[in-house]
Amino acid sequence: MERVLVSDQGRAEGVVTAAGEELLARTVLLNCDPLASARLAGVEPPEGWRQAGPVVKVMVLLDGLPDFPSWPGPEPWQGAIDIGFTLGELTAAAEDARTGRPAAAPWIEAACQTATDDSLAPRNRHVMSMFCQCFPADADAEAAADTAIARFAEVCPELPDRVVDRLALGPKELEARFGITGGHIFHGEMLPGQLLEQRPDRRCFGGVESLYLAGSGAHPGGGVSGAPGLLAARAVIEDLATA
Repeated sequence: MERVLVSDQGRAEGVVTAAGEELLARTVLLNCDPLASARLAGVEPPEGWRQAGPVVKVMVLLDGLPDFPSWPGPEPWQGAIDIGFTLGELTAAAEDARTGRPAAAPWIEAACQTATDDSLAPRNRHVMSMFCQCFPADADAEAAADTAIARFAEVCPELPDRVVDRLALGPKELEARFGITGGHIFHGEMLPGQLLEQRPDRRCFGGVESLYLAGSGAHPGGGVSGAPGLLAARAVIEDLATA
């Protein structure tokens, strides 16, 4: 999409596609982040909105499931795997990122999707995704992936030898690949003030009537719940019913 069509009266009337086609509508819902949404609508972004991504996503292709010495077999691969064991370790990783350094011992939340659905990869191959924090916004994604795999290997020493291929996406790569401003996958910092008090208005985003924010930048925030989109859809239905 190129931009939102906004009337002289400050009302959303449709969108202009990248090909220049105008699509008219009674309402417009934006699923992109608040900063990109403001740019598309030609309005000021939310004041003080923090959206510098702290995450490097690492996807790996494995030629088999390695064993965890503490829990051999496939069972541990069928759930979420968290690496980051003490409050001190988590604090140290966060402090690294605050000072502009890549985390020396990143937090990792990993999942092996093929452990529960083997149709997602060729026979005898597995895919694993690693959600790795804390990294500065300009992190070198490949270097971060090296660190994350080494960190994971502390509890699963066989892992590095099982890696056939990998894809590393840091904040810069996430922004370039998906258009997320700052590469922040939650569309903004998940902090108490920003999450609850400063979330942009779902209705009348940026002061534009009939423009709704439906992405993770709206309450109740990021994740894979779909709640922001559900609440935006409900708001549209309510407003159209009373229009």
